[in-house]
Amino acid sequence: MVLIDSSVWIDYYQPGTSESLKSAVKKLIEADEVAINGIIAVEVLQGTASDGDYQRVLNDMTTFKEFALDWNVFKRAAKLGFDLKRQGITIPTIDILIAATALENNCSLWHQDDHYELIAQRAGLKTENWLNP
Repeated sequence: MVLIDSSVWIDYYQPGTSESLKSAVKKLIEADEVAINGIIAVEVLQGTASDGDYQRVLNDMTTFKEFALDWNVFKRAAKLGFDLKRQGITIPTIDILIAATALENNCSLWHQDDHYELIAQRAGLKTENWLNP
């Protein structure tokens, strides 16, 4: 299972995006290996350009595995943020919650955000960085 961050979804839905990214995401979708959480859905949906785009993306997202933001995810995120701050690293709370979701569900996180690579180096987060594939 792969949790796909909004940074990848935003590019996925943009015309002219890298065909390798689109192809890789489509393969995951076809294999039913895509997961999201509520934060990712909000970030992607609020950026859609029209009612039609909003509905199309929402329809897509309802077919993906949804990882809930339960108390275990929040506890893990809090500890992750705490540990990173002690190392002098400040990560936005939203990114920590998304990373904690992937860690808690033992899945990989696809992204285009270097914050996740900082987390991966220190917390065992499995990532695939599409910023510089």
